Amino acid sequence: MKLSIEKQNEIINKKKKLQEVQQILKTEFVGIDKVIDELIYLFESWYLFSEYQLKPLIINLWGMTGIGKTSLIKRVVELLDLDDIYINLDMGYYSDSGNIKAILTDDFDHVLGNSGIICFDEFQLCRTINEGKNEKNHSNSRILWEILDKGKFTVFDKPRCIYRLQDLKKILKECIRRNIEAENGMIVKNKESFINLVDKSTLFLGSSYEFYNYKNRHKEEIGDVYLFPRNYYDDIYKLDNSGFDNVTEYEQFIMNKQPSELIEYIDSIIKFGNKPREYDMSKFLIFNVGNLDEVYHFSSDMNPDNDPDWFYNQTLKININDIKMALQKRFRNEQISRLGNNHIIYPAFSSEAYRKLIELNLNQFKQKVQNMFGLNIIFDASLQDIIFKEGVYPTQGARPVLTTLDRLIESTTGKIINDILEQNEEISKLEWLFENSEHHIKFYNGNAVPAFERKYPAELKIEPHRKIKKDDRQSLLAVHECGHAIVAGLITHIVPVKISCYSSVSNNSGSLQDNTPTDMMTRRLLKDRIAIGLGGIIAEKIVFGEDNVSTGSSGDINKITTLAIDSIKEDGMGSIPISIQNPSPSTNSYFRYKEKYDNEAIELIEEGRQTAEDILTRNKELLLKMAKYLLKHPTMNKATMLRYFRKYAIEDWVRTEGFIKKEKYFGLLEYMK
Repeated sequence: MKLSIEKQNEIINKKKKLQEVQQILKTEFVGIDKVIDELIYLFESWYLFSEYQLKPLIINLWGMTGIGKTSLIKRVVELLDLDDIYINLDMGYYSDSGNIKAILTDDFDHVLGNSGIICFDEFQLCRTINEGKNEKNHSNSRILWEILDKGKFTVFDKPRCIYRLQDLKKILKECIRRNIEAENGMIVKNKESFINLVDKSTLFLGSSYEFYNYKNRHKEEIGDVYLFPRNYYDDIYKLDNSGFDNVTEYEQFIMNKQPSELIEYIDSIIKFGNKPREYDMSKFLIFNVGNLDEVYHFSSDMNPDNDPDWFYNQTLKININDIKMALQKRFRNEQISRLGNNHIIYPAFSSEAYRKLIELNLNQFKQKVQNMFGLNIIFDASLQDIIFKEGVYPTQGARPVLTTLDRLIESTTGKIINDILEQNEEISKLEWLFENSEHHIKFYNGNAVPAFERKYPAELKIEPHRKIKKDDRQSLLAVHECGHAIVAGLITHIVPVKISCYSSVSNNSGSLQDNTPTDMMTRRLLKDRIAIGLGGIIAEKIVFGEDNVSTGSSGDINKITTLAIDSIKEDGMGSIPISIQNPSPSTNSYFRYKEKYDNEAIELIEEGRQTAEDILTRNKELLLKMAKYLLKHPTMNKATMLRYFRKYAIEDWVRTEGFIKKEKYFGLLEYMK
């Protein structure tokens, strides 16, 4: 092997360090062990051999919000002591402002040309195709795609200092005419003439030219006067630093020159500065981090009553092909190809992951209190339960949980410490429980029996709204959600996962988590989903009558309308399999809109309405029985639904053939036999 012993040892030590970091990350982040393994695996080649790269290594991270994408990268950088070569750019700002070039060349030019790490955060906002499938003006982000392609980008703008140097030349030429001389960078001959010249030139020079030693000038002394402005060195050094180890060395080079020599040197700098400059990021590791609603299509569902495990299982099915198809709605194909194939896909947090997150943060808080006050806290499981119930929004990740921890735990701690001081007891241990919307704290001073106890009321945001109210609204809600569930179960032969008949979200009073397939769409599934979507409003009509149908189905109606129209105009589900767009310069390759396609979408919806009405009319007893159950219980799980279906459904197949797993829904393999 041609590597030196020193280099071999460096690689071995780096490899060991990376393995240590991998284990640390798994203790600090929950629910993403596989993500961590994949990230470290990809990261390793750059970390060990970045100096041999010919193109940047690109890693893409996709997931819902609050799942630990950017924070994971930052933690890796921190643990490996790479902060000085790490750049994070929020593309929500830079993709529109056009400042990507400026921020890289002005603030991070010391990293360019060497090994570095850059994170393009919120990458989905760099889209070059809008929602209407038309190209956006993406001139501001053109440099981004240059970097992702070859790891290099070219800047044609003149550096700002070029314009100032041109003005400075005028002063230096006048210095020659006035016979002004300098020694070691200081004016030694005709100083007063130089000062007069500089003061008269402030109109075009501005006040930022530091010819004077301002400390002496403040004392009304002339002091040292510089031939070359003190605040120019950094800017010019960036343009011409070859042969110099640092700015100080470069400063000495400048100070040894007379005005005529400086003019000649400035001319060379101006000539160099006017040339296009190429910046090299080929030895970089590039992270593209973002949320893709097109593939995490349920990410907008803010209902805290949804089951985290359902979302978790859905995200496990997402693969690289899904990601690339989603990217096609935002970027051109050649741009997607520049992202490569290193796509790390984050799952949503499962219930177990959320509980581990709560436990991890409670343990960190426990250690902090132990260090600060010498108190040992024993957290009861009831406290973890209320944090889970109050803090978990399945599509929002860790942030709501962490803020709930702060609100319920941190804010109560001050009151606890204050009571210990008032009691004047040597308290060494706390037992922390939660019951009846209150923190129940037991204070121990070394004995088995508590020295005293206290209760502190908690301000709960979610739980109070989960109480069942046997009123008109609850009745309507129960019937509506059961309508969705019954149609879903009987039309697909798949039992839904869960009905929630309350909600802590004021504008979303309940929810159904069905179990229909999500990995592909067929005409049959399209029709089934439309019927399921209309099950709620049809159930209201059957039970309460036409005049008592509520406006609460607007969300369902919007979804099935969009589904029907898109399927006809984009997915070939109409009478003719074509793609239809409104006329525009970018849709020349599409068929034009005609009213007949709207009519076909309406026919799909009408067919779904009739199907839902037939099912629910036949199964009115089942509908009422399930709705009455939900007047007493906040949710109905899969096992309970199955029991009700078997007992009250009119369809005989429910009791003979039984329901199927969703993997058997399509049955397309049978056609191949």
